[in-house]
Amino acid sequence: MCGSQPDGGNPTGDAGTPVGGPCESFADCVNAGAGASCRTPTGVDGGMTGWVGGYCTTLCINFVGVNCPGDAYCLGMAVGSCEARCPNPGIGQSTCRAGYVCKRAQPGDAGDNSGICVRNCHNAAGICSDTQTCTSLGYCN
Repeated sequence: MCGSQPDGGNPTGDAGTPVGGPCESFADCVNAGAGASCRTPTGVDGGMTGWVGGYCTTLCINFVGVNCPGDAYCLGMAVGSCEARCPNPGIGQSTCRAGYVCKRAQPGDAGDNSGICVRNCHNAAGICSDTQTCTSLGYCN
């Protein structure tokens, strides 16, 4: 039975927070028994990870048709992770939750307007690699 999701996400038919929604553990997320995970706001060392409020995701397996629930985007060629979709990547938050920015799903394809919500690099130290800087819009570049 479909129902409304706590953060206004798409109904999926499965209990739990949709992909990209807030979480404290994988049990909070849609598909909790089938590959769901929660990117928690704190790491095992107690440090901040930058995933503000947590971020639900789940597995997608393209070659056997295990698709993402709702309107989520499968990031990966064979086995990947479902990520929250957003329009107009590169402009900052777009339709993503607070603390997240809309990044191009496939960086090499400038013609594709598909975006995914990722953590804003201003959320915590160490999100960008040593060779990148955090831009004013919250992207590692």
